[in-house]
Amino acid sequence: MKKRDFIVIGIVLAAAALAALALAGADGGVVNVYLDGELYRSLPYGEPAVLRIEQDTGEVNVIRITEQGVAMESSTCANQVCVHRGCVSGVSHIAGDNWIICLPNRVSVEVLPHDL
Repeated sequence: MKKRDFIVIGIVLAAAALAALALAGADGGVVNVYLDGELYRSLPYGEPAVLRIEQDTGEVNVIRITEQGVAMESSTCANQVCVHRGCVSGVSHIAGDNWIICLPNRVSVEVLPHDL
């Protein structure tokens, strides 16, 4: 084998190692749910769960976590922007793309698929 072959093999092995580390880190993900700007609950990312937040004032938000991501399943707010946001995986590199926010009900969800 030539020197160039060893370099190519080294690059492929390094890329595979980085990919394995990235996938291993996904297990440490978290979904932080905030109510009135205060941390309400932290849940593991990727583990299926449903969180129902019922406030004393009558507002209700239902958050669903699946293996694919997190979504605001339902809300009592009038505009439903949070529900129409759809599933958020948190893997986008666009600033703010890892949040679901329900302004009328003062509920926000931060999606962190792995430790940053």
